[in-house]
Amino acid sequence: MIWFFAKKITKPIEELVIATNELNQGNLDKEININAKDEINKLVTSFRLMVERIKDTMASRDELITEIARREQLEEANLAMESNLRNQQKLESIGVLASGVAHEINNPLNGILNYSQLISDVIKDKKENCEDTREEIDEYSNQIITETNRISGIVNNLLQFSRKNNLAFRKSNIKNIIDDTLSLTNTILKQDQITIEVDVSENIPFIECRPQQLQQVVMNLLTNAHDALNEKYPNYSDNKKIELKVRSDEKGIRITVKDYGNGIAKEVQSKIFDPFFTTRDRAKGTGLGLSISYGIIEEHNGKLSFESVEGSYTEFHADLPFVQPLKES
Repeated sequence: MIWFFAKKITKPIEELVIATNELNQGNLDKEININAKDEINKLVTSFRLMVERIKDTMASRDELITEIARREQLEEANLAMESNLRNQQKLESIGVLASGVAHEINNPLNGILNYSQLISDVIKDKKENCEDTREEIDEYSNQIITETNRISGIVNNLLQFSRKNNLAFRKSNIKNIIDDTLSLTNTILKQDQITIEVDVSENIPFIECRPQQLQQVVMNLLTNAHDALNEKYPNYSDNKKIELKVRSDEKGIRITVKDYGNGIAKEVQSKIFDPFFTTRDRAKGTGLGLSISYGIIEEHNGKLSFESVEGSYTEFHADLPFVQPLKES
C-alpha cells in the first residue's frame, strides 16, 4: 500500500518534471496526461495556466517583433522616398539654372576666344619691340587664365550642387555656401533685372551642417523670391530686389531672404510648407521647394519661418543652431 500511494504521488510529479524540461527546451505543446483530484491537480492546473500565459506572451512578442520590422521597413521606405523627392526638387532647380549657367559660361568663353585672337594677331604682326610684344601676350594670357578659372568655378559649383547629397555634418563656412549659391543664380537674377543685396556679417563662426543641403535651401528661397518679383514686376523696377542677410549670435545663425513681391495671401499661409502645395502653374514647379527646405532646416535642429504682408513683401528666416546632432542619418 505504501508503494502504491508513493507511485500515485510521484508519477504525476515525474510527468510535471518532464513537461517542465520540455518547456525549458521551447516545446510549449507537451501534453500532460495527469488525472488527479487532490493538490496535484491544482499544481497541474497552475502549470497548464502558466504554459498558456507563456504562449500568449510569445505570441505578443512575435507580433511586436513583426510590427517593429514593419515599422523599420516603412521608415526605410519613407527615407528613400524623401531622398527621391529631394533629388527631384534639386533636378527642378538645376533645370531652372541651366539657361542662366549656359549664359554665364558663354561670356568668359567669348572672352577667351577674343584674347586668343589678340595673341595670334600680336604674334603675326611680329612687332619690332619684342618686349612690348611679350607684355601684351602676358596680359592676354592672364585674362585667358582668369576667364578659364571663372568657368571652372561655375561648373564645379553646379556639379557639386547636382551630386547626390552628402549626409555628413561638417564644419562649414556659411559665406562660402552663400557665394557658391549666388554663382549659380546671379545670371538668372540679372536677366530678369532683379537686384540682389547681400549682407553677410563679418567673422561669422563656422557651423556644423550639411553644406549641400543648406545650399539647396538658399537656392529654393532665392528662386521663390525671383518668381514673386517677376510676378509683380514684369519689367524693371527699383523695388525689384532681393535682400539676403546672414547674422549670428551666441546660439547660431540666421539666414534671411526678403523680396518685395506680392506677399503670401493669408488664406494660404498655413499651407505653404505642405508638400506639393504651390500657387504657381504646375508646369513651372512641383511645390516641393519649401516643404523640402523646411525638412532640411528641421533636421539641422533649426526652424524655417516667414513673415509676409500681402501686396508688400515676404521674408523667410532660416535659424540654425551651432550645435548639431551627432547622427549621420
